[in-house]
Amino acid sequence: MRGLAVLLALAAPALTPGRAAADDDSFPALVGTVDTGLYTTRTIGSQAFIRKVDTVALLGHLRAGLFLSPELSIQSQVTYEPLRTPLRMPHKKHVFADEGLYMEQLYAKVELDDLMVYAGKLDLPLSLAADIGPGLFGADYATDYQLREMMGFGGAVHITPANWGHHRLGFARFFADNSWLDAAAFTQPNFGSIDTARTGRLHLGNGGAANTGSPQSPMVTLDGDASPLGMPALTYHLAWASLRHGVDDTRDQTDLVGALHYEGELGAGFVLRPLIEGARIQHAGGSPGSGGALLPAAQRADYLSSGVELGWNNWSVSVVRAQRMLIEPVNGSGLDGRSSFERLLTGTVGYAFDWGLSVAAGWKHDHSLAPGTTLNADTDSVGLLVNYHQDF
Repeated sequence: MRGLAVLLALAAPALTPGRAAADDDSFPALVGTVDTGLYTTRTIGSQAFIRKVDTVALLGHLRAGLFLSPELSIQSQVTYEPLRTPLRMPHKKHVFADEGLYMEQLYAKVELDDLMVYAGKLDLPLSLAADIGPGLFGADYATDYQLREMMGFGGAVHITPANWGHHRLGFARFFADNSWLDAAAFTQPNFGSIDTARTGRLHLGNGGAANTGSPQSPMVTLDGDASPLGMPALTYHLAWASLRHGVDDTRDQTDLVGALHYEGELGAGFVLRPLIEGARIQHAGGSPGSGGALLPAAQRADYLSSGVELGWNNWSVSVVRAQRMLIEPVNGSGLDGRSSFERLLTGTVGYAFDWGLSVAAGWKHDHSLAPGTTLNADTDSVGLLVNYHQDF
């Protein structure tokens, strides 16, 4: 359930408060958002050993920005969500089970007109689909390679050449957070357990990709629009990252991501938002070896996610098709023991009230490797999210 936090992005317009949220005439200023969600899923059919899973969970995000000036701020995000998956007890109901509280982001940021720099603990913008993938389950695969809770520094510069649109070049140096900020309250899953969605506390000795104890891993991103082609509503995202290996016998993981996103008005209140993203993760999780902090030990992982959301006034309808190919090491050192090709099809209908409450219902068909086996299995699930969003 590590990706459940992404669901609250349905109601939250930004990960952290920006400059526009602060009053330019009164400092220091504290602004932010609170999201509280009730999330439930049910497995309605499966060929895997998980015949029926009922889950009810409370989700929460507190995002706050303390602005010391219009340019300088301290950004933070506290997250509450389940930290274990139902794999530990697959045939029982999971009602508010294994939920935990942790500091997801805490960093300082300086934001000027064409330059932004930051330092601290934060989620890095490697994947666009993981952040804005539509629907309840649309980001399920993309969250595999999302870089959350990284410690480091970086920045971005805006590039606006004449008649060539708007572009932003970003950079970062980082490592997986293993400081006291990584500790979770209420639930502390063990590193490496099959049901661990988020480790209660990561240690340097756990090893794995990016778990180096110092900012040794680089990342470069490039974002922009297609104004030169007469389509300013079409934007692109390119990212490269090299996750240096930890103290164990693993290799550096290389991430390559490319995405296109469009948001255009169709008239009569309709808005169309298609998205497509591809990713290649070489030496995923640091393989060959015993696994890593971010992904299971697969020699290579290839992803392709495509989806579209149609909005009309307060309503939204979305469909996502995604695939994941895990290429295991030929020597059998991978976690699953064989390569696999997995597919996801999902749809969601949502409605957002003007006073902060939103409701979304979704369905997904997942053809993926069954836990504890070497076979792919088809699983159908439905879900419901009721979320309340409040600014302060």
